[in-house]
Amino acid sequence: NSTHSTPPARSVVQIEGSSAVKSRSRLSACLQSSRMNSVNMANLLAGAGGQFGSASSEPLVRFKAGKCESEPRGASLWVTPTARKGEVQLVKVDDLLHFQWRDRTTMAVDPGCDHMIFPGDAKFEKVETGRDAEDRVYVLQFSQQRGRRFFFWMQAKDDADDASNVAKVNTAMNGDDGGVAAGAAFSAAAAAANPPYAPVTVTAHAYLGSLVIMFLAVVISTAFRIESPIPLSPAGLAAVADWRAVVVILYSAI
Repeated sequence: NSTHSTPPARSVVQIEGSSAVKSRSRLSACLQSSRMNSVNMANLLAGAGGQFGSASSEPLVRFKAGKCESEPRGASLWVTPTARKGEVQLVKVDDLLHFQWRDRTTMAVDPGCDHMIFPGDAKFEKVETGRDAEDRVYVLQFSQQRGRRFFFWMQAKDDADDASNVAKVNTAMNGDDGGVAAGAAFSAAAAAANPPYAPVTVTAHAYLGSLVIMFLAVVISTAFRIESPIPLSPAGLAAVADWRAVVVILYSAI
């Protein structure tokens, strides 16, 4: 209609090398994408965000965009647009940044496209199709997993705001706006998961505390002559110099 662009042609993308795309015949819809090489913990947490996390009231970025289905075929990746009206939005869920796709008919976030993003995780960029003015296809590419990519097509009537929206997405994910905040939130979450009094830290404190107690015991025993020989006397120090005592002391220290 007058407020939406036409779905781009079906395209084939080379998995390795450049992101050049060759235009194919036009399709109106395809099956919802469900193929993934692996599902990592970040995706699981992202999918649970709607149940266990509270999103911020206003997205950092939002614009009209449809999803594309991607299907590996040999050395190529076939990309087909879906006809569903949707939008891409970046929101904060419990102070963590999420890249989401939402259906504009049902206003529901697709749990299969709700990704937790940390600074440096991903980049949002245009895919060259040879018909860029018509297709306006973009990809969310994760840097550490080259096979983890998600394609979208712009649904706004024209491309006047495309470049601005892409810049806002990348700034929110990796820039001073959302990226740094997300990194700080991740650090806070990591600190909460690993408090300063973790088991190893407690063990180290107990070890140092035991050394202090033993030193005080030696001083008290020497002052009040509780033991024989007196610990800090020539006879007591001679006992410590015994090779067996040295081995025990070294073993305890290590």
